[in-house]
Order: sequence, then C-alpha cells, then structure tokens
Amino acid sequence: MGLTGGGFLALSVTVAIVVIGLALWALSRINGRGLRPLLARLGVLVAAQLAAILALGVVVNDNFQFYTSMSDLLGTANNQAAAGDTVVKNVDPQTPVTSGAGQKGKPYDSVQIRSGILPAATARDSGEILDVTVHGARSGLSSQAYVYLPPSYFSATYAHRRMPGLIVMPGYPSTASNLIMRMAYPWALESQIKHHHARPMVLVMTNETVTPPRDTECTDVEHGPKTETFLARDLTDAISAKFRVARPGAGWGLMGDSTGGFCAVKMAMNYPHRFTSAVSLSGYYHAIMDFTTGDLFGRNRNLQHMNDPEWLLGHRPAPPVSVLVTTSRTESRVLPDTRKFLSMVKPPMRASSIILPSGGHNFGAWKGEMPPCLDWLSTHLWTVANAGHPATSPKRSLVNPMITRHRAAPHQGSHA
Repeated sequence: MGLTGGGFLALSVTVAIVVIGLALWALSRINGRGLRPLLARLGVLVAAQLAAILALGVVVNDNFQFYTSMSDLLGTANNQAAAGDTVVKNVDPQTPVTSGAGQKGKPYDSVQIRSGILPAATARDSGEILDVTVHGARSGLSSQAYVYLPPSYFSATYAHRRMPGLIVMPGYPSTASNLIMRMAYPWALESQIKHHHARPMVLVMTNETVTPPRDTECTDVEHGPKTETFLARDLTDAISAKFRVARPGAGWGLMGDSTGGFCAVKMAMNYPHRFTSAVSLSGYYHAIMDFTTGDLFGRNRNLQHMNDPEWLLGHRPAPPVSVLVTTSRTESRVLPDTRKFLSMVKPPMRASSIILPSGGHNFGAWKGEMPPCLDWLSTHLWTVANAGHPATSPKRSLVNPMITRHRAAPHQGSHA
C-alpha cells in the first residue's frame, strides 16, 4: 500500500475531516454526569486528535517521503538493489598516491583526537573509531568528525601503505553520530571487507552542517562560512596528514544521504583533482534555498551555478569523476530528478545507479543500498589510486550480477 501520492493524501485528509465532524456531533449528543459520560467525551476527543495528528503526519510524509509504503514503514520492505550502470567513458588513471606516514605540520596539528569510541585493544580485530575535532586552516571553521580505521590499517600488510579515504555525510538536520548509531557505517564496511566484497578504506564521518543550525548546502556562502572549502580541502588535508590516508586526489571519495548526497556529487564535480568518486543516497542535484539556509549566494549568479550539478553538466565540460546515485521507484520526488541528472552525464564523467523496488527517504532504505555502494567505492578508489597492487585484490569478483550495463548516447558538445 502506498503512503504517498495525491490519492492517499486526499483520502487521509477526508477521513480526518469526517472523524473530527463525527466527534463534534457526538459531543453534542453525550449528556449527563458521571464516569461513563466523562469517558465517552474523553474517547471522542482522543479520536479527533488522533485523526488530526495522523492526517498531519501523512502530509509531512508526503512532502518528505520518509516512508512510501506500509512495508517500508513496518521495516519489511524488499531492499535488494536493482541496479543499472550507465557507463559513459572510463576515467583516465591518475598517478598513484605514494605510501608513507603522516607528515607533521599545520594540517597535522589541526586534528585533535578527543577519544576512542572502540577500545584500542580491539583495533586489529574490529578496527578503531576515533572522535576528532578538525580545525580548518583555509576556511577558519572547526568541526567534529569520527574517523574509522579498519582492522587492515593495523596489519603488517598495510603498515607502510596509504589507504583510500572516504568522507561520509548525513542529511540535514541529522548528525555525524547517526552515521554510526543508525547507519552503522563502520560495521557495514567491516562486514563487506571480511566477506571479500570491499577493500579497506578509512571512513571520515562528519556533519556537512559545519555551522549548525544553518544548512549551508556545503557551499562557500557569499559573505558567510566557507563550508565547501572546509569539507573539500581542510578536512582531507588534515586527515591525510594525521593518518596513513591517501593525499587528496586519486584516493579520496565522498558519500552521503539526502543533503549529504547532494554535497558528495557537487564537491566531486567541483574538485575532481581531490576526489575521483562519489555516492549519493536519495540526493538531489541543485542547491535548495529555504528558511534553513538563508541567502547562500547573494547576487553572485556564478556561485549559484557552481553549486548546481545539473547546471554544470549543461554548461561546462564534465569532470573526470565517477558517481553512483540511488533512489527507489516509490520516491516520486527524488526519482525524476535522479533520472534527469543521469541523462545529462557526458564523457569523461561516469554515472551508475541503484534503484530499489520500494523504499522511502529514511535510514532503512539507505542501509539496504549501503553495502553495494561501499563495494563500488572501494573498487573505484583502489583501482585508481593503487592499480594492480596484489594486496588490494579481493578473493572474489566485485562485479554485481544484478547490474545491467548500458552505454549513454554520445554528447554533442557543451554550452559556453
């Protein structure tokens, strides 16, 4: 049963109006004193209030599409990904990142480790999660992040090698802690690595809302906080200096849900020299401006365009990056925009997609999409950064047999 769409919305509002009307009629008919009339009046009032609350909930859910079906709401939805890969052109391999330990200096000193989430003794078996604060040298901003070092980070095989880094961002107004508590990113990656589906990566889980409660849409706001500079430059520089993580370039990727997904794709397109791959879980492809964002661009039209992936694809040469975008067939607001974005991708950019049969704008749907997305990202990052190294090869193929590959039509040129 669908929980979104005009029909269900109209039915819910109509039922609420009828119930409230019947409640008003019943109240006028209940007379007398005593316990029974009192309980009857109370029951009628509760029924009217529940009807109003449920109708309001349907309106909110229809707008944000948190749940699109009863099975999605009850957690019984089929979250097996039906995937399609739109391959436009292969990305030219970039120079592999050299190995070595972090170098001291200003970026190194800008990371303060506050505490470990997991006991250090479990690092070789389960990895380690560190709660850190990063101070941005260029942006002047500071923000909390959780750094997950997988078990392989502590093994002799990787003792002198840099691993790919992956920035993971939640949607607005979520927090970085939800990436651990609700989405369980570290354990999902650990499971994929143990089952030889994914290669080791260092996760940098951070909130794209660097200046809460304002949603900056990961933008260098005109006369405001330089959020994109912090996330794309300060954060990657600091982490790669502090830990054995690839320096910004071939070995870095981005991933996020909703607003975080928008940020991931946008920053990969704006900084192809720092990121090669990005995953968007139910994201959108142009900056939103509302009461949570305020005026992001002022009168700077160029700044607005640079924060609109669809505009960039229509008016600028495509960057040499790979993106994986996801949604479901029942996300009626996200699906059309996702299809539009995919249709605009042109060489040398590559785009892939995962479409769930059902699912809403919520953690349940995103957790179902997360494992194949982590596999996809680790394959891309390791292939580009460390092509052909035997230590990075999984024991089984990472090709998903459910993926149908098709080649996009050649692009006829871009607008000036």
